[in-house]
Amino acid sequence: MSQKLLVKRKRRTDSEKRQFITHKYFINEGEGKRSVCLQFLCNTLDVSQIYYTVSNASFGSAKEDLRGKSIPPNKTKECTKLAVINFIKSLPAVPSHYCRKNSSRLYLPQDFKNLTKLYQIYKKKNVLQGIDVVGERIFRNIFQENFNIGFHVPKKDKCLQCIRFERLDMDIADEAIKQAKLDHVEEKNHSYNRFKMHQNIQKTDPATLCKKDVHKITIKNSMNEKASSFKIEVQMRLKATPTSCYKSLLPISKQKYDDLNKLCINNVIPPIFHHEFMNIPTATVKDTLPDSDIEDEFE
Repeated sequence: MSQKLLVKRKRRTDSEKRQFITHKYFINEGEGKRSVCLQFLCNTLDVSQIYYTVSNASFGSAKEDLRGKSIPPNKTKECTKLAVINFIKSLPAVPSHYCRKNSSRLYLPQDFKNLTKLYQIYKKKNVLQGIDVVGERIFRNIFQENFNIGFHVPKKDKCLQCIRFERLDMDIADEAIKQAKLDHVEEKNHSYNRFKMHQNIQKTDPATLCKKDVHKITIKNSMNEKASSFKIEVQMRLKATPTSCYKSLLPISKQKYDDLNKLCINNVIPPIFHHEFMNIPTATVKDTLPDSDIEDEFE
């Protein structure tokens, strides 16, 4: 494309720049090359100027671009970045107490507060030890790109007792604290078992209903188990939550309970309703139902 040639005849004055070489430009023409001027070459290549390429070119092609090959003087050293990573790994990050099944995110104690506070602790520690430190922006980038650590306690974490026991050194704790921890763990296990039992209670107890659609109810016009059912929509105009009229089940007399029990034993009442009738409380109460106007046939 270009070729450097010595100047054949020098015409200059003392004020002019001394020039020892001149450039000759070529374009490919078949198997050979054709000499052209600089303006023709620029128009052919559709460029405004090729001064850098020409001034740094040897015959035939330009030199390799060396931009980006040198190491900047202000670049952070790899050993300094490694020190930041080791510092973050040494932090007391723990998984969530209740969310560890669905998330691998770790959490720092509330003493660190936020990333700015953590950087101040890192900077103070390394300055005292005479170790180079990075800027807060680089520290933040390393923390966010290489670690999945948060500063705030998850919303589901409500058990302050578990957090307090985890921070204590149980090897040097007294017997009262150890016993309190065992009691707390036992209570936690019982609570979990009760929760699982309530989740599956509709599968084991036929008298327990589990509604999937709270806005509709299913009703039947017959006590026959094979009778068809249909759903009706429940429309409620009350905005406030209604309160119960009674705090417990109303008791019935012992004689009425015995009659209901006999009907259940004889399967006059369908088995699906036995649980409800058998758990009605009894007491010495007066039957408040009005007397019927229709006499029994056997009287």
